[in-house]
Amino acid sequence: MEFRTYCYGNINTTVNDVGFISALIDTLKVHYDIDLSRVYCCGYSLGGEMTYRLAIELGYRFAAVASVTGLINDVSGNLGDPIRPIPILHIHGTADTYETWNGDSKNLWTVPETIDFWLEKNDCALPADTVSLPDLDPTDGCTVEKISYNNCSENSSFIFYKIQGGGHHWPDAAFNWGGGNLNRDINANVEIWNFFQNYQNPLVNLAYGKSLEVYPKYIPPQQGDTLKLSAQIINPENHQVTVHALIQGRNSPFIDSLQLFDDGLHNDSLASDNIFGGIKWFDEFDEDYFDISLRTTDLDESITTYNEGHFTTIGPVVFNYFTIIGSDTIANPGDRIYFKLTLTNNGSTTTANGITGSVSVDDTCVVISGSSGISIRSFGDIEAGESATNQVNYSLYINDTCLPDNDVVLHLSIASEGHYFWSDSFTVHVYPLGIAWEEGVLPEVYTLNQNYPNPFNPTTTLRYDLPEQAHVTLTIYDILGRQITTLVQGIQEPGFKSVVWDGKNDVGEPVSAGVYLYQIRAGEYVQTRKMILLR
Repeated sequence: MEFRTYCYGNINTTVNDVGFISALIDTLKVHYDIDLSRVYCCGYSLGGEMTYRLAIELGYRFAAVASVTGLINDVSGNLGDPIRPIPILHIHGTADTYETWNGDSKNLWTVPETIDFWLEKNDCALPADTVSLPDLDPTDGCTVEKISYNNCSENSSFIFYKIQGGGHHWPDAAFNWGGGNLNRDINANVEIWNFFQNYQNPLVNLAYGKSLEVYPKYIPPQQGDTLKLSAQIINPENHQVTVHALIQGRNSPFIDSLQLFDDGLHNDSLASDNIFGGIKWFDEFDEDYFDISLRTTDLDESITTYNEGHFTTIGPVVFNYFTIIGSDTIANPGDRIYFKLTLTNNGSTTTANGITGSVSVDDTCVVISGSSGISIRSFGDIEAGESATNQVNYSLYINDTCLPDNDVVLHLSIASEGHYFWSDSFTVHVYPLGIAWEEGVLPEVYTLNQNYPNPFNPTTTLRYDLPEQAHVTLTIYDILGRQITTLVQGIQEPGFKSVVWDGKNDVGEPVSAGVYLYQIRAGEYVQTRKMILLR
């Protein structure tokens, strides 16, 4: 079985591609009963870089790998030692203009540095066997040297096809994509397959961690909480294993460890089911990101594999309000509306980095734009106590068949640096046809409308009109006048506005049922109304 990886984008992304590919192998095993001892991976360009990352982090799952025009980069090169020597085939052109022979100053290693890395990790002995291959196509502008390091540890090897004068290409490809000379003397598909079929994975029966679940993802820094870890361990031969989690603060000196057990007593489901769990109370944290390294040691093989988990004490980052963009801010059946969200970092000291908001919806009468019904937008970094709004609009299409006077619930998952730590929800109210405003029409006076619905549970929409630009504060109070939360605070342009309150206070805790007041201050305009929350 062969994986080909074609990767584009930022190599520093926190998306867990390594975990996804490991899970994909497991899924294919379940559905197609593949031979796990004969799983291979090859990649081209950035896909070659990804292949090398997989060889380092997930080498116990592959029999051999191949990279075409892909190099080691700083991210992969600093991950540590591969778990075992692994057979590798590398193809690279000396005139490659993308992943150049001399790498680059940002993150790419040179071709010689990449080769030296694998020769060291595979413990290969010098010298190599070098042979010039026949120049089968004198018109392609390049020739091939095959440089073989066969005397390496554990029956591994490193084979290098050096394309003299070759560009950024897959040799003998059907199209010329990468620029420079396309070699026709060898066929990369044939050479890679001939190489792969010589190898089987000796660690196919290794026990390793398949996944790590962390709950909760957010722990209030001054209140503390019980951290629960649950890890699924793959152990095909029932080897003896130990499982530990190393927990470390990223910006603070905090470090701790926790052993996980499979005895049915530690948040681990049933005893002896290969679900390992651990529970620990943590309190008095600083605001920080915390990384968890799950270490699964197969005692029969004396090999440790690793998985990652994360939680945070920063924030919480919470939903504040949403604004429908455009002159018509009334959502009717058949409309497509565009909206922005405003999120607030309720932490007191630390910036929440790289915030993204993922919006999804269960109601089939509306469609959120985005892949698989999920729309993700960026909010950038949000400093403690500050708010941020997405620059690129979200889009929601309301079907003609959508019932009017209907609250559509949208689910919001909030991530920092690619890890989802917080969640919330808000509603968009679909009004009957005929309730709309003409394009370009603005309110004539300040108005605070009655919330809808009222009474409500769990959410309600507050609407207000601004005839001119103004600094707006919209605050919720209990019946005794104690402040519950501030939904809006800042300068807003004129228009018909709406914001949703989800019945929670400033720290995201649900408030009790009862009568509440909502007050708007916009310029010199002040108005207060009552609403009723049911539980």
